[in-house]
Amino acid sequence: CFVWCFLHYYDTQKIAWLAGASLAIGALILEKPIVLYSIPFFALWIVMWQWTCIPWRTLTAHAFLFMMLASMGAGIWSWRNHRVLDTWELGTGGVILLRRASQVDFTTPEIISMGLSFAVGDYLGAKLYDGFPRDENGFPDEPKTWDPAIEQRLKETKFYGKNGHHDWIITDLDGETLTRVSFDRKLKEEAIAKIREKPIKFFLVGFLNLFRLNAPVNLGSQETMHLFAGNDELSPAAKTFGVIAIRGAWYAFLALVFYGVMRKRKHWRTAGLLAFMMIYYNGMYAFFSHAEVRYVLTVMPFYFIFLTIGTMSLYETYSTRRT
Repeated sequence: CFVWCFLHYYDTQKIAWLAGASLAIGALILEKPIVLYSIPFFALWIVMWQWTCIPWRTLTAHAFLFMMLASMGAGIWSWRNHRVLDTWELGTGGVILLRRASQVDFTTPEIISMGLSFAVGDYLGAKLYDGFPRDENGFPDEPKTWDPAIEQRLKETKFYGKNGHHDWIITDLDGETLTRVSFDRKLKEEAIAKIREKPIKFFLVGFLNLFRLNAPVNLGSQETMHLFAGNDELSPAAKTFGVIAIRGAWYAFLALVFYGVMRKRKHWRTAGLLAFMMIYYNGMYAFFSHAEVRYVLTVMPFYFIFLTIGTMSLYETYSTRRT
């Protein structure tokens, strides 16, 4: 809805479409708080779009209106959280960020194993790397994707609660008694400390998370990293062929998407908007989250748009050469 209204504003310069886009992205922010940080980019997009079409005073008013309306819903909910929960945050992101930050403490074999798991799956990863973890039966085991001590801490502090009911008051492992919000804030501070300690490693490992974020998915919207890794009923050749076929088809899909983006690189005013949203989601979730593939499903329709563009471009190029 946001993209549809935003593109109509580009075509018509009508304030009603801009207001619609603002309210749509405001609603999206409440669902996906990570989108909040994209508002300045879209305001800049408005300026670049209409710089030669609208007087600068009107254009400034349009950009300001967009930012105000887009932030209004998030601001009201943030104020509500401050009054009720004593936090300005829209969601509890401390746990997520700490999981991601814990990767800076991984050893080299753990990072290699994690990267192979994300890129080619556990079964092929174990074949390519001798240091890949294995279970007691010798089958490839799932490598660490974040520090398991974090999950153990959440369980012992009863952060998850019982029977789906969360406890509001939590006692941390050091004996400190906190509310759930304060506990999450504490985890966020610990995560930031880890990032400041090893910022370069934090940044570089983020590129590996792009493979997980863009991995093949099953019907439950989960990654297929452990596919065939523990199955001893199939032959090694069948397992290898199955993994290569699935991964190969998926990477061919991503290659066509990238090709479609490159073919439309000159049309930044329209196709560039879709490409930006894909890049934004990938960047934010890969570098500041534990990058589960379900996070990128929101922009997956844009993948298919560029897939179509890439496929048609290849077909037209091939047909022209044959002619």
